[in-house]
Amino acid sequence: MGPPANPPAPPAVSAPPATGAAPAPAAAPAAGPISCSACGTSNPAGFRFCGNCGAKLGAEPTPVEDVGSANTVFVDQAPPELRAQAAAAGAGPGTPAPGGTAAGPAPTGPSSSPAPSPASSPSPTPAAASPSPSAAKPTSTGPSAKLVMLGPDGSPIGERVLAPGETLEVGRNGGPPWDEDAYLDQRHGNLTPTEEGILVEDFDSLNGIFVKLTERAELRDGDQFRVGQELLRYEDLPEPTPTPEGTERMGSPNPGYWGRLSLLVDPEASSEAYPIEDEGVMIGREDGDITFPQDGYVSSSHCKVSGDDSGVYVEDVGSSNGTYMRVRTGAVLPYGSLVLIGQKLFQFERA
Repeated sequence: MGPPANPPAPPAVSAPPATGAAPAPAAAPAAGPISCSACGTSNPAGFRFCGNCGAKLGAEPTPVEDVGSANTVFVDQAPPELRAQAAAAGAGPGTPAPGGTAAGPAPTGPSSSPAPSPASSPSPTPAAASPSPSAAKPTSTGPSAKLVMLGPDGSPIGERVLAPGETLEVGRNGGPPWDEDAYLDQRHGNLTPTEEGILVEDFDSLNGIFVKLTERAELRDGDQFRVGQELLRYEDLPEPTPTPEGTERMGSPNPGYWGRLSLLVDPEASSEAYPIEDEGVMIGREDGDITFPQDGYVSSSHCKVSGDDSGVYVEDVGSSNGTYMRVRTGAVLPYGSLVLIGQKLFQFERA
């Protein structure tokens, strides 16, 4: 069964947050949950801020052996030998092994009062995490990178560091912050840092991974892009050709249409179609050839689709909330990109 007809619009982020100096690595977790003095929520060991209310936790984690790149606030990525050491030390259910975290509410980062992600449901009480299948064994080659999770105002509320050569699998099987996101498949895709950016592999997921456009992007037959809450698919309309037996195709007169935009009520079903002719179409809330007057996330003039001898392109024209294009599997997104994965917005950076 597909997602609701109106999935949440991409969060409004006017500009990427300033990166500045890299934050200090989080201290390794202690063996035991920490109770929040503000709301009483039991948080996994190693959390400095409450995963439910964002309040700073009073107890400082007990230092343990440095485990390098495995210090993550999102997913339990501890190697098997470290989990075995934690079990031998008497770590109980729900207590992370050194270098990992137990599953729990959406993680918090440097902000002491994190903003909720758009259209997100209340965070559940922390529970024990299953070992995540999401990370391949890191190698010493290539750059390290990080995924910075952003709140609705663009401020960072958490981050996940990827070691050189490490691959992060995204999906509900991967633990926080993915496990409560109904717009993600169980196994959604892979993210791998490279010198040029983050390599994205989409496991033919239902809802895909979307990147915010910073310049015009080529549209190919079947490509999808988001305008506010609207999901659109571009399709070529080539000149009709006879069948191999020579039968001509009958249809309505074509005044020169060369493409079509379909409005999708889910990623596999369209409700309306808009033909494209001449130089292209403008899309907006009030101005343009295609308008969405009821969608408050769409700017008056939002984006345009145009075609010339070199190809077909989509370009944002200065909208407030941006235009997001579905990433083709195998694409490399440059560092600094804003990426929508399920209901959460991330920025990819070098670590």
